[in-house]
Amino acid sequence: MFSIHGFAQSFSYVYIQGDKQTPFYVKMEGVMMPRYGKNYNILSELKAGPIQIEILFEQHKYPPQKFTIMVPENGYRGLLLEKQETGFVLYDLLQKRYLASTGQ
Repeated sequence: MFSIHGFAQSFSYVYIQGDKQTPFYVKMEGVMMPRYGKNYNILSELKAGPIQIEILFEQHKYPPQKFTIMVPENGYRGLLLEKQETGFVLYDLLQKRYLASTGQ
């Protein structure tokens, strides 16, 4: 008698939302990601662990912002892109804390 065990690969995703006045693009690990709307982006089919992203703004209105995001295992991260006096930050909706940019 045979038993076949399939291993389903589980992925996570990251959702980033900005305001309607500041359209943005996302580059992940050096690759420009598809854009579904001007004020949000969904990074899907991600493996758990850190990823490097870069937020680019339309018309180069602001300098690019780099972030390191920890992707959870089999879950999601919801982030809000916010402009502050010192630049941009990502607010983590689940952990209720800010992620500062790692540079430009």
